[in-house]
Amino acid sequence: MVPHYTTIMNWMKQLSHHKLSSLAVFKEKWCAIIDITIKKGRAKLLSILRVPLNIYDKRAGAIRHNETEILAIFIKETWNGEEVAASLNETFLKYGSPNQIIFDQGSDLNCGVNLLKKVFFKYSGVQVVHDITHLFSNLLKNEYNDDPLFKYFMKKSSRTGSLVRQTILSKITPPKLRRLGRFHSIIRPIEWGLNAIQFYKIHKRRCKTKFQKKLKKSLSWLPKMKNFLDIFYEKCEL
Repeated sequence: MVPHYTTIMNWMKQLSHHKLSSLAVFKEKWCAIIDITIKKGRAKLLSILRVPLNIYDKRAGAIRHNETEILAIFIKETWNGEEVAASLNETFLKYGSPNQIIFDQGSDLNCGVNLLKKVFFKYSGVQVVHDITHLFSNLLKNEYNDDPLFKYFMKKSSRTGSLVRQTILSKITPPKLRRLGRFHSIIRPIEWGLNAIQFYKIHKRRCKTKFQKKLKKSLSWLPKMKNFLDIFYEKCEL
């Protein structure tokens, strides 16, 4: 079972001291995954994770939860490149230098890692990798964020959610996405749209009951979006 993002945030915020104090220097090659997404009140957490690179000598697939270790968590209300670089150097002095640093393309992290490699020569050979999730979500965002059809689809989906939530049609309620970073999970409303079109086609010819009237009011706009959704879905799958 994949843990919910809220569970992950709560786990990281409340991580015990034992977890952080029982780590040792890694002799094998490893990569550091860093991020400043999670918040604690008004402050932001800089999380530094360690993942051994030899796991891919044994298998393929995504990194598993038990294959990661949290090396450090730093907390500040605001972050800049100098502070990120100093925090990374402090952590790497304690646990050794990674072979790779993986992160999104946020300006604070990008500036911090570049500064780290520039100021501390021993990190000059560390490979910088921008994570593929942000890469693809940014590609989709650049193409669709200002697209009129996409805006229409998201607006009507939100309206549909308001119409069917806590009604006889609640089972077809569209998924809600956080506005920040919504292109990371944008395939979910696209899948909902394609499935809702099939649901509408199957049930729209029933006798004129309260169910059908509600269905028509909620989903009659959706079938004309099918070509757009098919293309969008293919790009998400790629």
